Amino acid sequence: MKKSLITLFLITSVLAFSEISVKKVPYESMIKSDDGIIFVEGDSAPYTGIIEKKSEDGRVESTISIKDGKLEGIERNYFPNGKLKSEMSYKNGKLDGVSKVFSEEGVLLAEAYFTDGEPNGVSKEFYPNGKLKSEQNFSMGALNGTAKYFFESGKIYIISNYKNDTLDGKLTEYQEDGKVLQELLYEANQLSGLIKLYRDGHLEFETQYANNEKNGLSKKYYPNGRLLSEVIFKDGKEIGILKGYSETGKLQGEIPYNNGVIEGIVKVYYENGKVQEESTYKNGMKNGITKFYDENGNFLKQANFVDDKQVD
Repeated sequence: MKKSLITLFLITSVLAFSEISVKKVPYESMIKSDDGIIFVEGDSAPYTGIIEKKSEDGRVESTISIKDGKLEGIERNYFPNGKLKSEMSYKNGKLDGVSKVFSEEGVLLAEAYFTDGEPNGVSKEFYPNGKLKSEQNFSMGALNGTAKYFFESGKIYIISNYKNDTLDGKLTEYQEDGKVLQELLYEANQLSGLIKLYRDGHLEFETQYANNEKNGLSKKYYPNGRLLSEVIFKDGKEIGILKGYSETGKLQGEIPYNNGVIEGIVKVYYENGKVQEESTYKNGMKNGITKFYDENGNFLKQANFVDDKQVD
């Protein structure tokens, strides 16, 4: 998002314009040296004055101002209908001050402040309907502080925090109806801390992250808020026992994990807490005896599996 805003200014920029001189020459006569100094054909001294760029039919496309061979002042670029397309402020050859970009209908699309060629201060983007699209804070080219992004309706979309151009702190994303979609915590551009994901405003997942990977307890919830399952992660992989629950809160199943792979005895329970099924897993597949029980805990039958296939 940051790059799109800065690129918007750069692609609309031809040179810079400021009414610091009445001397005018055509754009085609401009020459730029290897070190960036601007001259005019037939003149050995760095140019000072106005350069106009015109279309084939004589319409002014850009007005350019040069001082001692460098961009200085306000650049203005125009649409074919004559309306202002962009307005940039330059100092000593670099963007400095406020710069603006407009739509062909005259609506402000972007506004940013620069110092010595770097974004510095509040930068804003706008939708074609004029409503705010984004608001970011820059410190000499780096995003710092709160950044906000909006739906075209004007409702908040994302609120995030930056430190030295990296995500740092809480990021909250919203649905257009105002309900929270996700809450993320960042440290130096990596997920770190308790991450929460929502569905239709209800908490669906919460997971501990460290070093941009799941590390710690992870929980999933039913729409009614009751716990559906819980398991511990280490470096993005499940370890230990995953427990699953019914909507009434009863234990439904237990799945043992080793480094993200199911390994050991998987158990399925009846609502009354009695074991319904016990299956032996190895390398993530059924390997060994699977036993079945009735609701009173009485043994019913068993089957033997090899790599998920029943062999008896």
